[in-house]
Amino acid sequence: MNATLVVVTTWPQPPTFGRTPLRVPDFQRETAELQGAAIRGAFGDRPPARLLRVVRGGAPSAALVRESERARLVVVGRRGHGGFGSLLLGSTAMSTVVHSACSVLVLGQEVRAAPTSDVDGPGIRRVVVGVDWEAPSIHALAAADRAAALLEARLDVVTVWDTFDGDLDTMSDFRDAVGSVAQAQQDAAVEEVVPPARRKAVHRIIREGGVSAVLVDEAEHADLLVVGIRSRSALVEAFTGAIPLTTAGHADCPVLVVRATPDAHGTTSA
Repeated sequence: MNATLVVVTTWPQPPTFGRTPLRVPDFQRETAELQGAAIRGAFGDRPPARLLRVVRGGAPSAALVRESERARLVVVGRRGHGGFGSLLLGSTAMSTVVHSACSVLVLGQEVRAAPTSDVDGPGIRRVVVGVDWEAPSIHALAAADRAAALLEARLDVVTVWDTFDGDLDTMSDFRDAVGSVAQAQQDAAVEEVVPPARRKAVHRIIREGGVSAVLVDEAEHADLLVVGIRSRSALVEAFTGAIPLTTAGHADCPVLVVRATPDAHGTTSA
């Protein structure tokens, strides 16, 4: 991305008695030392030239959201599996995904096997993206296509239509019609976003079921899962953010949650 890497580390704000902070250790110095050790662990003695260090008191999610106002991407770690639903993310990752001003890459402890030269073999690199007819998924598709190009990966475009209650075996025409609409919407999105030269690397998938469950299933052993997200409002995200939060908590690969951001011309980009 040719961007500056901003490393953010926080420490808890010290307790106070009235307006007077209680005597506590030098958290800023100790936190800066821990951050320095982490940077050396990641890069050895040759850290990136364009690296900035941010050390401050407060909640980590608040610091990341603050930095996201001037960023193109926030990268946050994910806790191990356990619990249920979006709680798998942990509070820092979950709050960052919901409130960040830019896209968020959620990383866990995933280990990816090296790709093979056989494009149909088990080692093929794959980028999976969920696409429907909404604008957030169009931005997600654009980001996924760029990621697939960089990784030299196959792009798996997944469109899901909800399972209907009742017996549809006797309504096969209706089921076929719903599937055809989903296919048409997916085709239109691919034609709009993916350059013609890359469409041959697109694998199109239409499935029935719950969106989050299908995306997590399709992303098994993938290199990246990409999903779109809508509003930064916590109330709105309680409903519209369920898919990004659930997939980021359950997928066994990194998850890129794409948020469209306005540019200088008032249009949006991912």
